[in-house]
Amino acid sequence: MNVTKEKIENFVDEVIRKKDYPLLDILWTFSYSTQETSMSGYWEGKEIRDTFKIWLGVVCERNLTIKYGLNSSQVKGKIKILINFLNSVPDFLSRETFDDDRILLGEILIEKSSKILVQNNRDKLHDLSDLDKNILLFVLNYIPIRIQDSIKKADYDRQRENGYDCGKFGYFPDLDIIMNKETDDIVYFKIDPEGWTYWTYSFNILFDEELGYERVRVKLHRKSVGIIPLPLKQYEEKSFWEFGDELVKIGVGYWVLYVSSGGDIKIKFIISNFIYEDIRTYKDKLPIIENFELTQY
Repeated sequence: MNVTKEKIENFVDEVIRKKDYPLLDILWTFSYSTQETSMSGYWEGKEIRDTFKIWLGVVCERNLTIKYGLNSSQVKGKIKILINFLNSVPDFLSRETFDDDRILLGEILIEKSSKILVQNNRDKLHDLSDLDKNILLFVLNYIPIRIQDSIKKADYDRQRENGYDCGKFGYFPDLDIIMNKETDDIVYFKIDPEGWTYWTYSFNILFDEELGYERVRVKLHRKSVGIIPLPLKQYEEKSFWEFGDELVKIGVGYWVLYVSSGGDIKIKFIISNFIYEDIRTYKDKLPIIENFELTQY
């Protein structure tokens, strides 16, 4: 573990020293993706891990193209740097060290780069477009309401389960609250793209902006189970919402992926709590949303 920690710290320090912020965002995307991923699903087979790498490239390209204007070739170059580094770390994310490794990477990124991300976002806030200001304002109004809704849902679930501890927050697909089990602090907010419907519906009504989604197709190679034992080219589709893209551009969150315990790979959107807490200080500089209400749980 000491060798792994030293290698990760040195790598992150070098990325920060070079001010390679796109590579830093790839590290954050990779870190959140591993935190969301099931170890059993990830290690179910080489095909799953290969597909994980493909979709990691897709979400990283999405994030970096929107946020920095990088092209596909530039993003691949950044990802190659990360892959070469990971290959140099002995047994990183192995079956035996999976949980320890992903926790370690997250802790190092928080310690060394969270202040950098916060400052970069602060530098951008003054130059937001009218649409981005409206989206940011909507998020700053929406999240506190859904936090209270999720607390009420957890209380309701406890009563329904005769006192069984369901946790502080109940689950909603449009805002799943992820906590540090040791400190009981909120770490990040996770949103399922299918749960964006509530966000976009409310936003479109308030601001008369139509935010839709785009389906992305990626070619995958899967082994056939028939008589001919050759790889089959198949396409897999996933959705990216324009709302999430705008949040990536502002610097509020990331598209990430995860592997379920059954080996299914899905895309989620992550909003870091330390970024959310910082941009709340910007709320007073934004216009007030008139008649902003959401149905409480």
